[in-house]
Amino acid sequence: MKKYISLILLTVLLSCGKDSFISLEVFPNPVTTNLTIEYKMNNDNILIITDSQNNEYYRKNITDKKGTLIIDMSEVKNQFYYIKFINNKNTFIQIKKI
Repeated sequence: MKKYISLILLTVLLSCGKDSFISLEVFPNPVTTNLTIEYKMNNDNILIITDSQNNEYYRKNITDKKGTLIIDMSEVKNQFYYIKFINNKNTFIQIKKI
């Protein structure tokens, strides 16, 4: 039986003061294997994916200002996951439910 992890799909432009922004697209919906995250930002950030109990599934330091990440989600349980972007001041600048 195939499992599906449902996503909430949005394109987000987040402004955090004068100096920070993230444009973010997350797909496909639903995801069964690979999750694609396309991003544009002007500062370095840490991307973290956690489950609903805040257990960390994925972490990556992102220094490229524009890019695409492909993350294997085929081994995770069928539940909600959260994408969090943290800037260099440990401030959450984006939290997205997938």
